[in-house]
Order: sequence, then C-alpha cells, then structure tokens
Amino acid sequence: MRMQPTFAEPADFQDLKSDLVFLSPPAIVSKSSATASPAEQAVSRQMRSVRVTGASSHKQHVILELEGCDDMDLAEKLRGCQLFCLEEDLWEPPKGQYYEFQLVGCAVIEAASGTEIGTIARIIDGSSHDFIEVQTREQHTFLMPNVPQVVKNVDLATRQMHVELPPGLDKV
Repeated sequence: MRMQPTFAEPADFQDLKSDLVFLSPPAIVSKSSATASPAEQAVSRQMRSVRVTGASSHKQHVILELEGCDDMDLAEKLRGCQLFCLEEDLWEPPKGQYYEFQLVGCAVIEAASGTEIGTIARIIDGSSHDFIEVQTREQHTFLMPNVPQVVKNVDLATRQMHVELPPGLDKV
C-alpha cells in the first residue's frame, strides 16, 4: 500500500505500539468474513485494525506492507483509505507543526488586543500552504492562511492560536 505521510519516515511505522486502523470506503470482498484476512475485513467493514509488517520509502511516499494484504487486487481496493492510529502512538511533529486534530476547536485570538475572533473549524490543504477555517461567534466563517505572517503562536495547553490578521480578512 503506497501512502503519502505528513510527518512520517518509514521506520516510524515499524515503531508503532499498536495496529493501524483503516477508515475504508465501501467495497465488496468475495471471501466470507470467517476466511477473510484483516486487510480484506478492513475493506468490507469500514473500520478494522491491520498490523503493519514492513515499511519502505519510494520517492515522497511510504510503501506499507500490511498483514494479510499480499495481492494487488486487494491492495487496489484499499485505494483512498485513510490510516489512523492511537494518539499515544503518534510520533512528535517537527517544531512549529501540529496535527490537525490538535488545532480544530482551538480559540483564535487577536495577538495585539487579546480579543477572541472565533474557533478553528477545520484545516484545508493548499498547494503552497494550508488554510485555517475560522468560525466566529456570529457563525460567520472565513479562511486565513497558515503562514508565519498571520499565525504568531500556538499554545496547545490553553488551546489558543494567536494571530495578526490583515485588515478586513475576517469580514470576507
């Protein structure tokens, strides 16, 4: 299974303390559940733990070997799946980078005044940088770029992101 990780190196996958979990799109597996491998069950049942038995790198991707997934037809059915692991098994992201789940729900605070602008609703991947969708108390949403000129500080302990917004950005 080929994947493009956000922070991982191939060796990180071999060091996980638990099995990975697939969130799988619906698919049909021809084998009965009694004889289906964990990887086949992941395809047919939405969410299932599957052990990573090996990992290597190829260009900007990580190639994972999954227990019970040793044929190309089954591997192809896993296309588009997302991998999840327990939070305590995650590797530490590089300094100044965060996992999306750590940021969603954080308060967005204007750095100069200390005024709460809203909360982070989601992170949107961009080609040159990500965008942060902020939802205000008035239920208005706006996007701000996740760049150092805007995001000044993130404090996960207090669940706050301090920002300096360009004038009018929160009104768009």
